[in-house]
Amino acid sequence: MSEWGIFNELTHYHMHVVPRYKGQSFADFYIEEYVDNEKEKNRLAETRVNLENAIKRILVSVGDSISRAES
Repeated sequence: MSEWGIFNELTHYHMHVVPRYKGQSFADFYIEEYVDNEKEKNRLAETRVNLENAIKRILVSVGDSISRAES
């Protein structure tokens, strides 16, 4: 980036993943109370696979869109 602050929104993307429990409001995420989350912790591997698959589908979709635009 130059000192003039050139910014291109089209090539930048980031996402915040805020872990919450089913039925938990977003505001509750910041309350520091003990939560028994052993069952949810045990599902982390499944969640990881689901996120990886979702990201792969998004990337394939974006790649397909780019290919169509270029042809």
